[in-house]
Amino acid sequence: MPARIEDSSTPPPADTARRLRVAAARIDRLSAHEVLHGRLTRTQFLVLGAMARHDRLRVSDLASREGLNQTMVSRTLSGLERSGLARRSPDPSDGRAVVAQITADGLRLHEQLQQERSALIQEYLDELAPEAEAALVTALPLLEGLAAGLLHRRTAAPGPA
Repeated sequence: MPARIEDSSTPPPADTARRLRVAAARIDRLSAHEVLHGRLTRTQFLVLGAMARHDRLRVSDLASREGLNQTMVSRTLSGLERSGLARRSPDPSDGRAVVAQITADGLRLHEQLQQERSALIQEYLDELAPEAEAALVTALPLLEGLAAGLLHRRTAAPGPA
């Protein structure tokens, strides 16, 4: 059953930012936990998703993009490779670097898990009153803009010197 949406007075901006951050993190964490069922760790799911969005990624770029250290990404990729979900190979433009790529099985699993997460959230949306659902739909471009802005900040930030 959906939580009741309360129309209280406008909260202070700092509280709005905190509530938005907490809600987004909880939705992500709980929906991932619900569908992963031990099939993948959250880090494996995160790395698989990054590879699903990009054809080939250098391991160093993958680590930077996802905010993980390179050792963690290498360990995660090893597990994904053993499961047949990813593969690594030398970077054709720089033999010292390694690129990671999702396999067809990895892509299928990632798509299945994403569909399951969407279905879980759809169950909640189906129980909302029409005006509450309309409010969420209206807010989506703002939330997408926030996500894009945060990604731009991360990718535009200078690396360590």
